[in-house]
Amino acid sequence: MEIVVAGRTVRFGNSAMAIDRDVPAVVFLHGAGMDHTVWQLQSRYIAHHGYRSIALNFPGHDKSAGPALETVEDMAAWVALVIDELGVAPAHVVGHSMGSLVALELAASSPASVASVILLGVSATMPVNSLLLDAAANNQHLAGELMTDWSHHSDAQIGGHDVPGYWQLASSSHLIDRCPPGTLAVDLAACNAYQGAVEAASKIDVPTTVIVGMADKMSRPKAAEPLIDELSDVSVVEIPNAGHMAMIEDSKAVRDAMMTALASAGTDADSEQ
Repeated sequence: MEIVVAGRTVRFGNSAMAIDRDVPAVVFLHGAGMDHTVWQLQSRYIAHHGYRSIALNFPGHDKSAGPALETVEDMAAWVALVIDELGVAPAHVVGHSMGSLVALELAASSPASVASVILLGVSATMPVNSLLLDAAANNQHLAGELMTDWSHHSDAQIGGHDVPGYWQLASSSHLIDRCPPGTLAVDLAACNAYQGAVEAASKIDVPTTVIVGMADKMSRPKAAEPLIDELSDVSVVEIPNAGHMAMIEDSKAVRDAMMTALASAGTDADSEQ
């Protein structure tokens, strides 16, 4: 689907389900260089189990009009505008990697927009390797290769996904390669520069679930601890044998953790906002 926000087209996935404003909304935020499709193994299930599923494409990603936003703060303000335009506040916000930083900033700066938060691949700071920054700045295929290799647990290197024939590494690499030129570099620079995650966490009073891929090499589990310490209402779910792309590597475990978090936030399938 698409809407227009601040004069620019926004594309998002709704899992072919109409947006019913009497049903709790779950807004999904993707990571750097990616788009809404990274959530398809969770968003479709959630859309058919009592929630509106809204998987956004940030500006400059997939078919959302660019340019890409240059700071996490700007992305959070943009998400607040989208939630307002859709009329779905307060929404449950799910963020991965860059999207997790945006979710934190959104919940802190626009609390009326957010009912609960679910974070994957999150860390107190998100410094980006200089080799990756350079490859992204020069639109090199190497950027996607590095991200793909570092983002997946070793089990993903040899297959074995729950979806027959699904090749995790090739899918992730292709997704990053199709990102418009320059967009990945903007995303990574935003992650590298953002220093407000711990302060944002200290301001959040809605239920927050942190889903940790225990083999995450890009946002190591220990790097999430300063945020967990600051969050006032937090649950932690550990996913063994999964890395930074836990929602793909162990899609069922992440899906189940999300459903538990949504139910515990007081908006299960039998509730209304």
